[in-house]
Amino acid sequence: MKDVLKRLLEAESRAEVLIKEADAERDRLVQEARAEARTMEERFVASLPALRASFLFSECGRTRWQSLQAESNWLGDAGMLFLLAFQDL
Repeated sequence: MKDVLKRLLEAESRAEVLIKEADAERDRLVQEARAEARTMEERFVASLPALRASFLFSECGRTRWQSLQAESNWLGDAGMLFLLAFQDL
């Protein structure tokens, strides 16, 4: 009986070690994923000005800008404020 209990206690100890190792590995993976996501988000935010510029200088962007300018003629001051806000995007 003592032999069985001893083996059970040893198995429990090994299991606890494995659980601690798995928890540490999980925490490491979560931290890596968070860091990678943060890096990707920073790259995306840094690329926004170039994306905006490429849109504004594209044919579609120019057409939309001209359309907004034409609309602002009959929208008055509110339309011009909208255009100024849109221009800074």
